Amino acid sequence: MTQAQVIRLYKKYFKYWRHWFGLSDWKINTTYHTYLHAGRSGNNVAATSNASWEYMDADIQVNLAVCSDFTEDEIEKVVIHELLHLVVNEMREDDIKHEEKVVSMLSNIIWWVKSQAKD
Repeated sequence: MTQAQVIRLYKKYFKYWRHWFGLSDWKINTTYHTYLHAGRSGNNVAATSNASWEYMDADIQVNLAVCSDFTEDEIEKVVIHELLHLVVNEMREDDIKHEEKVVSMLSNIIWWVKSQAKD
């Protein structure tokens, strides 16, 4: 996929899932980078998010260098995962590990339910 196609898919799924996760009132700034950047783990990740839940304000950065070879399903999974960080962010403690685990589990559940609904 071209970068333009990847960005179009991200925008499509951010719009779709933002509604279903109750984030329509949030101000979400999404930026797309064409260079590698490391997430909190130090690894190059597809996307990162930072939220100010008390103000319903967030920044999501998409790493096009990592996701240029992703399938449409993989892009949708990244969107689900990052938006769920906004949903649960106010539970964050000193470290992101607990939040990351919760978001990963919820993402998997949502994807499984979505997949089963297709059948």
